[in-house]
Amino acid sequence: MCPFGAKTPLWIGSFSHNPRVKKFPSMDCLALAGWRAPMRVVLERRIPIQTAIVSLKHARLENTGEQKVYFYKHTEIRLASMHPEELNPVALYLLRKNFQVQRALREHLLNEYGIDTLSLSEVLHLRTESGLIGMIPPYVEISEEVVSFLPREGDRLPPEKQTLCAPLLIDGLHRAYLARELGVSVGCLVVRNTPKEYPYAAYPCSWNQVILGDEVPKVKKFYRRQDPYTFMRPLDVLRQLPKTDTPEYGRKS
Repeated sequence: MCPFGAKTPLWIGSFSHNPRVKKFPSMDCLALAGWRAPMRVVLERRIPIQTAIVSLKHARLENTGEQKVYFYKHTEIRLASMHPEELNPVALYLLRKNFQVQRALREHLLNEYGIDTLSLSEVLHLRTESGLIGMIPPYVEISEEVVSFLPREGDRLPPEKQTLCAPLLIDGLHRAYLARELGVSVGCLVVRNTPKEYPYAAYPCSWNQVILGDEVPKVKKFYRRQDPYTFMRPLDVLRQLPKTDTPEYGRKS
């Protein structure tokens, strides 16, 4: 029997685990390593977002060497509805099969539980034949970025550099892409007032640079640091899943 009164479990393609991806991936990377056989998804648990936020406030950044960086201690974290055009992606691609998973999952959760993954205000635990998967609202960080402007013909010369705040869409790209396709806003978990010395690993890009395709491209992000997998955000803390070994980052595929 399905939890929470659901009538029909969702059957989607299963995935083979990629060791370079976190042991408990988000639903946005459910199908990363390739499809094998049907797999059903049922809602097992719903956790208040405030519980996850409290955990995040006490969490440290990952892959920091000997440093202990309590990145979120003094941040402001809130739920906010944002149109995708107001967000800056940090990835230059999304996989078509993952996007199809998100579309099907949204329809399933709407029909069976009345939950819209584009307006998520809690943490969902979804049981699959491959294990437990955590879904959180798309994660957005307000980041200070130094930018330069190119004047249009006839305009006055702009200042050489400006420091502006940019909302970086770090997790939940497939759902934001779906919301953009539908022309609706998406509920996000927004973090501001972050320590400036630990910016996110990649620079922001624009939506017109994001490619929907069937393969992972050679250039995945505009990485900021020489080692892009330092000072990683501990988003598994938000997902409220059982603790695992220290995760690895990046993808071989």
